[in-house]
Amino acid sequence: GLWQLRAIRAQEAWAALDLRWSGRPSERPRIRVGVYDGAMATAHPDLAQNLEDDDPSEALATGFAWSLGLAHGVGMMGIIGGTGAPGMIGAAPRSIMIPFHTLRAGRDTSLPAALSYFHAHAVRIANFAIAAAEPLGPAAAVREAAEAGTLVVTGLPNRNAESLSYPAAYPGVVTASGVDNQDEPAGFGWGDLVDVVAPGWGMPTTAAVLRFGTLGWGAPYGHQCCNSVASALTTGAAALILESDPSLTSAQIEKRIKLSARKTAGMRDAHGRPVRWHPRFGYGVLDAYGAVTLDQIGPDLQTSVIPEGRAALMVTVSAIDDILDAYLQPGRARDDHLRGVPTSNIAVVEYRTSPNAWQAVPLEPAEDPASR
Repeated sequence: GLWQLRAIRAQEAWAALDLRWSGRPSERPRIRVGVYDGAMATAHPDLAQNLEDDDPSEALATGFAWSLGLAHGVGMMGIIGGTGAPGMIGAAPRSIMIPFHTLRAGRDTSLPAALSYFHAHAVRIANFAIAAAEPLGPAAAVREAAEAGTLVVTGLPNRNAESLSYPAAYPGVVTASGVDNQDEPAGFGWGDLVDVVAPGWGMPTTAAVLRFGTLGWGAPYGHQCCNSVASALTTGAAALILESDPSLTSAQIEKRIKLSARKTAGMRDAHGRPVRWHPRFGYGVLDAYGAVTLDQIGPDLQTSVIPEGRAALMVTVSAIDDILDAYLQPGRARDDHLRGVPTSNIAVVEYRTSPNAWQAVPLEPAEDPASR
C-alpha cells in the first residue's frame, strides 16, 4: 500500500544505487539525516536500526506524546528512513536519522540552534516539519549550513493558499507541497515558494507506542498526510542523491531535485503551453530515480583530429560538463544560487589513443547553448 514509493520511483533509485556500489559495497555511504520535530520513538522496530539519539529519556517521553497525539515526528522518520522490518519502509531505508526533539524542556529550538546541532552530528540533509509565519532566525544560518554541507528541506502550511512561511522562504531551502495519487494538487499550499511536489495524501507510516519495558500500548502504525509527508519524501530522495555521490554539495542536490522532477499535464501557462515551473507544482513531481541518475554518464568529449604529415595525426580533446541552467525557470530569484552550478562532480576526464598512455583532459562547466 505504499504507493508513494512507486510515485517517486524509489525502488528504481534503490536498484540504481545497488548497481552503483555493487563492486565495492563496503564503501557505500549511509547518509545522516536530521529530523526536527516533536517526540520521536527510538524503540520502534522499523526505526531503531537507523536511529542515533543522544537523549535516553526520549523513549518514555515519546510514549506520553503519543497519548496526547503529539508524536508527529515518528511518522516522518518512518517515511524518510523506515527499514521495512517488519513493516514501514521509507524512501531512504539505509539513512541514519538524527532526531532533534523540540519537546525537550528548556531546549533552544530556534533554527540556528537546530542547524548547529545537526552540523555537530555530521547531518547532510535536515527535514524541518514546521511552517512558521515569522522568521525563525537569520537567513544567514541557512546559507552557512548549506555551505557547510547541510541542505534544509521543508513544507508549506497545510492550507490551500499562497502564504509566506519559514523556513520555506529562506534561499537555499527545498520546499515541497503535496499531491494525491493522480498527481493532482491536494490543496495543501501553493505559490512562488513551491520547489517540487510529492505525495502528500494520507498514507500509513510508523506511530509512537507507549512502552513500559517490554509492554506497549497503541498501534505501531498510523496515517500521516499533507506537506509534512511531501517534505519527508523529498528529504529521503535527497539522501538517495547523496548516497550516489557523497561529494555533491547542497546546491547540487537541490538542483538535481528540481531538474529531475517529473512534469505533469497541469503544468501549463494561461495559453496552454508547457512550462518549466508552475505555482501549483513547482518543477514537477519528485522523481528519486531521475535525481539519482541525472547526468550520470558525465561530460561530453569533443575530439578533433588533424593530419600532420605521413602517418601522423594531431588529436586534441576537450571535456564539457553541462550545467543544465536552461531547465531552470528564467528570472526566478529563488534559483539564482543554482545558476552555473554543475550537476555532478567529475574530478578528471582521461582519454587515450591506443596503444598510447592515458592523458588528462581539462574540464570546465559550460553553459548550455540553449540558455544563452
